[in-house]
Amino acid sequence: MSSKTKFTSLVAGSMALFSIAHPAFADPDLVYDKVDGFWEVRVDQNLKGCYLAHWYAMEGTALRIGTNMNTHSGYFTVGNTDWKSLKTDQTYKISVELSAGNDALSTFYNDASVSVEDHGNLKVLTLTGVKDPKIIQDFARSNSIKFIYDREVISELNLPSADAAVTSLLECQNKENQRRDPFAEKKA
Repeated sequence: MSSKTKFTSLVAGSMALFSIAHPAFADPDLVYDKVDGFWEVRVDQNLKGCYLAHWYAMEGTALRIGTNMNTHSGYFTVGNTDWKSLKTDQTYKISVELSAGNDALSTFYNDASVSVEDHGNLKVLTLTGVKDPKIIQDFARSNSIKFIYDREVISELNLPSADAAVTSLLECQNKENQRRDPFAEKKA
C-alpha cells in the first residue's frame, strides 16, 4: 500500500469514526468533553447515553465505550479498517480483557453483533448488554484493553487517562439524565 493510499485510508477512517451509520455512533456535534487530548466524551441522542471514543489512527482502529439508557446497560464497540471479512449476518464470540500492567482486572465474554460502516469500509463489533458495574470501575483503573476472538488477540489498545475519561463519562451521563428528568434527585 502506498503512503498516499495509507494516509487517505487513515483520514477516511478517522472521519468515519464519528459518521458511522450505526446506532453505536452518533452525531459528532454533541461533544461533551475532551479528556487529556485523547478521549472525546459525547452524547448519543438515540441511546440516551454518553460514551467515550478514540480513533487509533496508526492501528486503523476505532474504540467506543458507552451507556445505552434504553436498555440500562453498557456496550463496547471496536472496529478496524482491515477487518474486511466480518459478516453482518453472523455473531462472534468475543472476550474483552481489561489490564493494569501485568494484572488482568476483568475479562468478560459476549456474542458481538456486527455493523458495517458505509463510508470508509470500517467494520465494527459491538458488545452489548454489559450490566456489571465492576467493568466500568476496572476500565477506569486499566491501561490497556484486549479484544479476543478464537483465542487470538484481534486488538490490543492503550487506555491513557482512563480514570479521568470515566469520571467525565459519568458526569456526562448524570447531566444527561438530569436534563431528561429535571425532577430526578441530583447526585453529588
